[in-house]
Amino acid sequence: MIEVHHFKILDAATGKWIVPPHKCSEKRILELKGKIVDGTMEIVARASLDKDGCYDPELSRKNPS
Repeated sequence: MIEVHHFKILDAATGKWIVPPHKCSEKRILELKGKIVDGTMEIVARASLDKDGCYDPELSRKNPS
């Protein structure tokens, strides 16, 4: 199991913060130079992560275990 969070990253083109639809581990968020959105932590199975180490909550809702 692993903790994942929604996060925000700065869009260099617009200078605005964006929140991607997926969640990532704290480690991956730091690699992306992002910031965790408070209150969005979820614990998921490591097998639920994609090749980039992120989790798609929408995909999980469409395909429940």
